[in-house]
Amino acid sequence: MASLFRLVPDARAELLQVNSWALPHQAGFAAAQRAARYGAAGPEASAFMAARREAVLARLGEGAASWNGWAAEMMRLRGRIGADGALLALWRLFADVELVDEIFEGDFNVAGIIFPAAARFSGSAFCGDAWFSEAHVHGPASFRDASFRADAFFDRAHFAGDADFGAATLHGTAEFRDMRCEGVACFVEAEFVGDAWFRG
Repeated sequence: MASLFRLVPDARAELLQVNSWALPHQAGFAAAQRAARYGAAGPEASAFMAARREAVLARLGEGAASWNGWAAEMMRLRGRIGADGALLALWRLFADVELVDEIFEGDFNVAGIIFPAAARFSGSAFCGDAWFSEAHVHGPASFRDASFRADAFFDRAHFAGDADFGAATLHGTAEFRDMRCEGVACFVEAEFVGDAWFRG
């Protein structure tokens, strides 16, 4: 019985260990959760979200193997957390990828990468080729108002939730061959300047 009482604290400790970048920002956890829900971000929430952004970009820079190792640990912890609402909210705070209104100057390659929760790239500009081939997103994905200024590859990508490409602009070739979306795939007001492939 004692091991059951230790499960949640141990899972929280593991969550922080897997996301060690967050340790100096624990005072901002609740503020960041409120900001995610209501939209108003104070200084603590802003500091947390800036640190999360830097951690995401650094992890992406380490390559797919490093990223997917982190994603596998996050998904394992998601299973341990179960229905604990507070801990699940904290897990989502770490697991969500928020790269909104970013400018990616060169090629952006997340082919084969696993996103354990939401992936939001709303309003971002991909100046080089964008590779999402065989990426797997376990939460909602948003590319609303994103600009793909070269080619965009989403072939064999898997979206476990909704995939929102509303009002996105795709200037080059857009490959969506064999893409799978278990939720709603939205392309309302998306603009395809080049070829678009949706075979399969």
